[in-house]
Amino acid sequence: MVPHGLWLLALLAGAMPAGRAQEPKWSMQMPTVMTGLKGSDVVLPCNFTHPNINYTGIIRVLWESHFQCWVANNSNTKGNCSKEPGPNSRYSLAGDPRQHDLSLRVARLNFEDKGLYSCRVELVNISGQSWTHLPCLKLTVEASPNILNLSLLEGSGPARAFCMAEGNPLPNITWWGPGNTSESPTLRETQVNFQSAAEITLWRNGTYTCRAKNTRGCAELSLTVGPSKNTRFLLLAALLPAALLLLALLVLALVLCQRRKGRCQGSQRDCVTHASPASNTPQADTCIYAELSTRTPPKSQVWLPPTPEEEVTYADLAL
Repeated sequence: MVPHGLWLLALLAGAMPAGRAQEPKWSMQMPTVMTGLKGSDVVLPCNFTHPNINYTGIIRVLWESHFQCWVANNSNTKGNCSKEPGPNSRYSLAGDPRQHDLSLRVARLNFEDKGLYSCRVELVNISGQSWTHLPCLKLTVEASPNILNLSLLEGSGPARAFCMAEGNPLPNITWWGPGNTSESPTLRETQVNFQSAAEITLWRNGTYTCRAKNTRGCAELSLTVGPSKNTRFLLLAALLPAALLLLALLVLALVLCQRRKGRCQGSQRDCVTHASPASNTPQADTCIYAELSTRTPPKSQVWLPPTPEEEVTYADLAL
């Protein structure tokens, strides 16, 4: 037989509600470690809950030492929580506090953005109603290698080359010489501020390549010591037009000289031809003979003295 007291307890238990929805309480969810890539945007997530379901007052958002804004938890009052960064800022709110989202956007990450980020929310119209997430979020900014400086160093002695690269994790620098041969650095500088550097001595002419590598990628840059193929090509390209012009001038001069020589020879022949009739060259003496005849009158005729006309005998002389 069940004791009377136990029946009473069972009766009371049945009269009570079977269950009751758990009321919200203060909480906040966000990661503790994040990594972003230099030059890109990153969103730091932060979400919260609070027990004041019907709260319509001001919600204040604080990312300490980085960003803060406020918004009213109703549709009638506007705040200053913009999803666009200000003119001199790279920070903006990515979430909506009225939807319990306090996420922060950081645009165009650089190495200075690394560090700790603390997310905090306040219900301004209720005293003491606030929550800060602990521990803080730690942001790391990584970057693929970027060669900042590649140059020849001045000074006495053998020629030297210097290479400096930036990246996170710190890039490892290697040198490659002519013929893709590995070169040992003569000096490796201390690696600070996400930068590393290495220096080598150049014993041969040719192309030397500085190569920087980390887990994010690889970068390389080259310099040439002594005449390069490109230099010879550019020199040839510059001299070729001048050489062609000089050759053309020589051909033109030769043609003009030949024409002038032909004119001179023709003039000399003309001079000899015209000078022949007037030549003073002595010639052999020429004898011209003429046959002269006299008339003898017949004996039966009386001789008379010849008239003057008959005393002259004419002869035609031919030269």
